[in-house]
This record gives sequence, structure tokens and C-alpha cells, in this order.
Amino acid sequence: MVDGRVERLRSPILHFSYRDISDHVATMNRFSTRSAAEVDPSGLSALAMFTHPAWNFFKFYVLRGGFLDGGPGLYAAMTAAFYVFLKYSKVYERHLKGLRPR
Repeated sequence: MVDGRVERLRSPILHFSYRDISDHVATMNRFSTRSAAEVDPSGLSALAMFTHPAWNFFKFYVLRGGFLDGGPGLYAAMTAAFYVFLKYSKVYERHLKGLRPR
């Protein structure tokens, strides 16, 4: 609800969530650690490490039309897939640590 006058913008508002790619990767690393902690580790984590990122990339790039955005769409799809890869890699790592003899 707007109380007042509404006008069109002369140029777009650009929103940058991260300072640079390094900042984005650091954020994905933190968030994937938290997310992985919520998943029970199993031997299937190794399979999920490959299938889930591939599905995420396909979903973002093809089904959601990321390919229509050119380079930025490819970047978004690749980083979404990489985030999921990190998450399940960390889950699988916990699984392997649980198998080690003490």
C-alpha cells in the first residue's frame, strides 16, 4: 500500500547481495554447513552428491528459464548446483567419519 504519489523509475534498481564471488562462495560454505547438519548421513549421500546438484542445475537453468538470462542465468544455476554439491559432500563426509574405527 502506497500513501502518496507513484511514478515510474528511469532506471532499474540493482540489488547486489554479495560484495563479490568470493563473498558469495563464503556464504554458500556457511549455509551448506548448517543445512548439511540437518540431514542424516548415509551411504546414499555419495549418490545425492551427484544427482541433487544435477537436478538443481536442470531445474534452475531449463525449467525456470535461466538460459533466457544468458550469463547471469548460467551463474545462478551453477552456483545453486554447487551449493547442493557442497551440502551433500559435507553430509557424506560425516558419514565417512562415522565409519572410521576409533
